[in-house]
This record gives sequence, C-alpha cells and structure tokens, in this order.
Amino acid sequence: MRFFKSVTLLGALPISLLLGWIIPGATAGLVRLANSERYRAAKYLGVPQAEELPPALPRQSGDVVTPFRDRSFKRSLKCLLMPVVMIPELFITAISVVGAPAAVAGMLLWKLGPGNFSLMGVGVGNWFDALALGPLQILLSLGFLGWLAPAVARGHANVVLTLLAPSAEQVETARLEQRVEQLTKSRAGAVDSRCAELRRIERDLHDGTQAQLVSLAMRIGVAKQVMAEDPEKAAKLLDDARDGAE
Repeated sequence: MRFFKSVTLLGALPISLLLGWIIPGATAGLVRLANSERYRAAKYLGVPQAEELPPALPRQSGDVVTPFRDRSFKRSLKCLLMPVVMIPELFITAISVVGAPAAVAGMLLWKLGPGNFSLMGVGVGNWFDALALGPLQILLSLGFLGWLAPAVARGHANVVLTLLAPSAEQVETARLEQRVEQLTKSRAGAVDSRCAELRRIERDLHDGTQAQLVSLAMRIGVAKQVMAEDPEKAAKLLDDARDGAE
C-alpha cells in the first residue's frame, strides 16, 4: 500500500508543480507523507516520537516559487526515493512470505506438470530436484523471514528517520514559534482577565456612587421640605448629606 501511494505521489508531483493553480496542496501533502513515514519508522524501532517537519509554507493557486524556498518541502522530496527502494524490499518480502509455501507446493505437485514448477528458479522434473531444491528454498525463505527482512526493515526505518529529519534550525524555529504562541495565548488570557476585573471595578464604582448620589439628593430634598417647620431636623439632614458627600 505504501509503495503504490509513493508511486502515485511521484507521478502526481511534477504535474502539481507545473499546474500549481490546480493542485496547490501537493507540497503540504508531501510534507505530511514525510512526517507519516517518520512516525511509522519511530514506532517500528520503538524509539521516542520523532521530531516532525514543520508544515509546508502556504501556497496560493498558481504559486510555483514557494516550494523552492520551503525547507520542509525540499527535505520531504527524499520520499520520492521510496518507489526505488521498495522494489528490492518487496522482492525480499515476497521471498520471505511466499517462498516456503511455494516450495512445499512444488515438492508435492511437480508431477502434475513436470517442468512447470520451479524451485530455487530451476524447473523441477524429477524427485531428486524436488527433494534437493525444495528444502533449500524453504531454508532460504525462513532465513529471509527471520533475519534478512527484519534487518532490511530496521535499516529502512533508520534511513527514513535520518533522511527526513528536520534540520536543527527548523527544530529551533518551530520550538520558538510554539513558545511565542503559548506566550501570546497566556498574555491574551491575562489581558482578558484584567479587562474583566477593570470592568467589574468600574461597574461597582458606578453603581455605588450613583446610589450614594441619589441618597444625597433625597436628603437635601427632605431637608428643604422640613426646613420651615423643623429647622433642627433640617440641619441634621444637611449634616448627614455633607458627611455622605465627603
């Protein structure tokens, strides 16, 4: 599946670069493929999660210049080696998986069509060939399955982690960008909290002062009404109003 995916991408990439106005997301897709390959390689080797390549630079329709200054895209171009590398890997896999069952079938069924069944690449026409070449093919297949195929898989994973790794400058830049983003979010949260607190204080001041002014106006109004009948009470109300004003 990975082989066919890489072959498809290899065929689509030149078209996407020449017709960038049609497929502007091809560069981002190749970077995501590179990160996916690094993730699988790290998981297979059982090592800590590998650093990802930073996302591809945004590209508008018709822009075929940006990919040539996009370091993530240029590094992920090494994924195009996958189809070439996977040809011998598929050959080794086929021998590992199919070799032993094919040998058993050839040893048992060669008589149905002498010369039509082959073992170790040699046509089987008699029991000597079947009994000599069959076990040899089984041993070779088991050797591929138990030693060569895992070794090739580990080598492939290590090469992927090395070739598709972001540069130290990219890692540092991504770390700084993440730090700036975190600081921006925390600053925005602090500003929002401070603004909310200021609005609360302003509301409390406004509401409390307004109530006190209303009370002051009522006291003065009552003092004005009772001044003629009870000057002492009016004087007391005015004293209270003055204290409230202070």
